[in-house]
Amino acid sequence: VRGPHTLSAIVRSGAAMVRATEDSLLVAAQTGASLIAAGNDWNDVPAGTVRSLRHGETKPASRKLLDAPVAQAKRVLSLAIAGKSPPLAFAFAPLLGSARYEAVLRRDGADVETRQIAKAAEDVQVSFADLPPGTYAMAVRAVDQDGIESPWSGVIEGAVVGLELPPGATIVGDTV
Repeated sequence: VRGPHTLSAIVRSGAAMVRATEDSLLVAAQTGASLIAAGNDWNDVPAGTVRSLRHGETKPASRKLLDAPVAQAKRVLSLAIAGKSPPLAFAFAPLLGSARYEAVLRRDGADVETRQIAKAAEDVQVSFADLPPGTYAMAVRAVDQDGIESPWSGVIEGAVVGLELPPGATIVGDTV
């Protein structure tokens, strides 16, 4: 990637994100190996590392890529009676260096809902309500101030089980 001025980047193997601005270049090597350079002065960007250069600099600033958040199940089984169900939910602790989070709910491998969550100082609980019966997967990832995404958290599996009432039956409180 040819960046501004004499800044350049090469992704040699694996996955990496490269961002260029008017006077800087950033490389986030998620897996594999990458390089970043000012002129012909090349520097390694090992997996799990973010390195950036500004025009006029020769040594890149370096930091660790954000870790995946650790998600914990809160409610992973929900009983839908007459089409209404309590939400599926999980929680995660905030990560130092994150600017925001992205939570996703998937069903059959397809995204059902994605949410942007602001930076938090305390544990965050994420709930997905009004879901039809089925099996779901929930996960979260952190995003830093440069928009570099962490890996996804471990997947939290959840299920909504549907229950149809017999004809004429009603629900009053907890009684059918």
